Amino acid sequence: MHTITYIAWLGAAVSLYGTSRYIIGVLKDGTRPRLASWIAWFIANTAMMFVALTNGAHAAAIFDGLSAAGNAGVLIAGAVKRAGHKPSGAMDWTCLAVAATCSLVNASFPQLAMIGALIAMFANLVATWPTMIHAWQEPFAETWQLFAANAGASLLGVIGVSASGGFRITTIAGPLVAMIGNIALTTIAVGRRYRREITAEIATLQAEVAEEVTELEGGAAELGEILGEELTAAAATVVAATAGPSAKRLARQRNALIGSRAGA
Repeated sequence: MHTITYIAWLGAAVSLYGTSRYIIGVLKDGTRPRLASWIAWFIANTAMMFVALTNGAHAAAIFDGLSAAGNAGVLIAGAVKRAGHKPSGAMDWTCLAVAATCSLVNASFPQLAMIGALIAMFANLVATWPTMIHAWQEPFAETWQLFAANAGASLLGVIGVSASGGFRITTIAGPLVAMIGNIALTTIAVGRRYRREITAEIATLQAEVAEEVTELEGGAAELGEILGEELTAAAATVVAATAGPSAKRLARQRNALIGSRAGA
């Protein structure tokens, strides 16, 4: 076996690790897989495994077979926890229909390896779409580590499978389409999580600023009341101080007037 072929096994090991993390997420952390995607991935990876076998690409067949086994593991975990999103809507059923067509074509025309590989790749990409939507809408319901691990694993798979079986679509179909899909899923899941976190932080800051503004307004009103009371008291003092001498003058004038009338 060529030394570089071991890269394919390393990729498969990384992929299995990522899948195991996803399964743990389903069983313990509330991850909710989109069942239509995982069923279609299982069918597509199984089809690509048989295409690789019929072309003598045993490394690719093992890689695709392990991927299919991982898909089956996620489906079983989802069934155990009853945590998966059941197929619903046109996209999910289209995804499953394409996967079923892929399986039927490969079973009926095994000699058409190139067509079988292309149909399986198309089915795999279609299967990715519902999970992309799910990751976009509910980024915290997906375990992005699986997608990141599978993206790196698939890259290693492409390198290793190409080294052992040649760079042909019938041999690299599985790891190539897996790499493309998982890079897209990782980007969406991580990006949307980051955006949700930033949005939450902004909302928290806005609430804190609003609370501070309310406190400042309350303080300003209280300060206004205090100043109003002090100004009123000061005005009363000034009036009293001004009115004192005037009152005394008026009293003297009144007394003088009374005295002059009495003398007359």
